[in-house]
Amino acid sequence: MSRPRNPNPPIRISHVKQQKYGGTWYVMERAVRYCHETKQTKYLYSHAVGVLVNKDDDINKMIPIDEWNEKQEQKKQEEKIENIKNEEEQKIVTPTIHDTRDLNKIVYKPQQLFVLLMAAFGAGHTNCHGASVFVNAHNNDILEFFEDFKGLELSHDSVWRFFYLLSKDINEGLLQEFNQLLIDDSQEGDKANTTRRVLAADGQAVRATRIEAGKPRPKYVLSVYDSGSELILAQNIVGDKTNEITHIEGVLQKVDIRGAIVTADALHANVRFIKAVLNGGGHYLINIKNNNRVSKEWIEGLFKTKELEAMQLADDTQDFGHGRIENRSIRVLPGSLLSPELKEKWKCSGDGTVAELTSVRYDKTNDTTSTEVSYLVSSLPYSENDIAKTLLSVNRSRWGIESTHWLLDVVYSQDRTQCKSGEFLKGKTLFMKMVLNFARIGKKREEKRLGKKISHESFKAVFSNIKEFFRLYMDIVKYPQVGEA
Repeated sequence: MSRPRNPNPPIRISHVKQQKYGGTWYVMERAVRYCHETKQTKYLYSHAVGVLVNKDDDINKMIPIDEWNEKQEQKKQEEKIENIKNEEEQKIVTPTIHDTRDLNKIVYKPQQLFVLLMAAFGAGHTNCHGASVFVNAHNNDILEFFEDFKGLELSHDSVWRFFYLLSKDINEGLLQEFNQLLIDDSQEGDKANTTRRVLAADGQAVRATRIEAGKPRPKYVLSVYDSGSELILAQNIVGDKTNEITHIEGVLQKVDIRGAIVTADALHANVRFIKAVLNGGGHYLINIKNNNRVSKEWIEGLFKTKELEAMQLADDTQDFGHGRIENRSIRVLPGSLLSPELKEKWKCSGDGTVAELTSVRYDKTNDTTSTEVSYLVSSLPYSENDIAKTLLSVNRSRWGIESTHWLLDVVYSQDRTQCKSGEFLKGKTLFMKMVLNFARIGKKREEKRLGKKISHESFKAVFSNIKEFFRLYMDIVKYPQVGEA
């Protein structure tokens, strides 16, 4: 008599060691059942239930698979954070700061101070003592980004020496190099609305230097500003026994003005400025006031005697808010109508333009209207398309440098800089301009991200949060790609 069959054979479960996945020893749970039809054992399933640290460990010492997977995921996250940290360390880019001091005696590297003081100044700590206190308060956070950061207390004397270092002739091109590293992808466009770059040159007094130095007048800083990118491109310190006029050639030589339109106030309406611009390959637009009385009277007479049909015209209206509305209209004539002497003076014998600009301002708050008429001379050819609109737009964009001076004085307290040393003033004002250039690009980035406008005063909060500042800095300041800059 044959042995009766079990219609439902039992499932047999076993645990075995198996090496896989890069050499790790797993404990596998396997389930099998005997099949009478095929007379073979059939595998139902096989999966890992644990991991052995060593091959010879007993199965009972295994680490449960869920616990093992959790540890591996945590390890991956730690490695990822470490990789990101290493990548961020490599992304901290600074301009080249040449240091002639004994390297064995330097505690803070100038490249580290450059980034840290930029955060301090951007947050509003614009004197040496305040900047050193800010850096010392964030030592622990700074260690995350600078592995070789020593974390020693930074003194205000070290900050002073850093600015003195920036003033050295060997670091003359620092501002230009830093501007090359700034990546502006806000795509806000050129506010001047012209096909050319518009540069403005203007001087700014640092008023507190008069009190400290006991001089009859404060020290001046002459700057060149790009109205399209809103960046300051160069600066020169005006000496006690000189003025802006004698420094205009030197500051323009630091900037590539080929094809650009360079503007300045009436102080620079002279042959020195004209030659500096034309020799650099640019065009000029300059206001003519009473310091050029003969030229002003001649141009004024042209617009009184010439018929309107012989002129090119343009106008625009702009609402400045707070009840202020300005309407500007311009009339343009060819520079060839000037006298031979004036054509030679303004270098527009063959081409060039003269213009009359009328500004009518209406103030709703007190219901008053004021009118101002000014005269302009430019080397731009009269035959150029829409020359009147171009001159009108360029003249307005020139005022961007005035708002820049306001930001430096009010937001970054440049006007309060007290010093006797011209070298310190040169280094500090140079650094302030780099801070402002960075802040302008960073502010546009944040406005684009948030979808709303923010003020420079509100943007200080980004600098105050040292980790947020480093994130933004490494996102903006990068080495240019091949073909850029």
